[in-house]
Amino acid sequence: MVINGVELELDLLDADMAEKFESECQRVKARVTDKKAYEGKSNPDAIRYQCEVVNDFFDSIFGYGTSEKVFEGRHHIGKSMEAFATVVSEANKSGEKIKEISREYMPGDATPNRAARRKHKKGRGNMSAYQGTRP
Repeated sequence: MVINGVELELDLLDADMAEKFESECQRVKARVTDKKAYEGKSNPDAIRYQCEVVNDFFDSIFGYGTSEKVFEGRHHIGKSMEAFATVVSEANKSGEKIKEISREYMPGDATPNRAARRKHKKGRGNMSAYQGTRP
């Protein structure tokens, strides 16, 4: 994905990156919604704070210095939020890709439980959570 002319790679099919991404998104939400962080701040200072939160997110996800490349040292709330929204949108696309892969390799009637599949195949079960009583 390209944000403000900077090419960034976000591979959320990688479990470690997905975990880091989720953690950082939660951190952004907690920091931006923390009312104490805004106490005593003027409107421009509040904007700078929110931009710094986004900068920290970019540096954490894409590597230190990324925010400087993307935002060129500016604290423009519109550009910061738009960039963050672009990353989140890309993450949503990755979620759809994961669902596609899951459907491809695990069709609707398949189950990841091998023992249940074998039992059903031999006629000893119906693969449902409720087995009922058998004669």
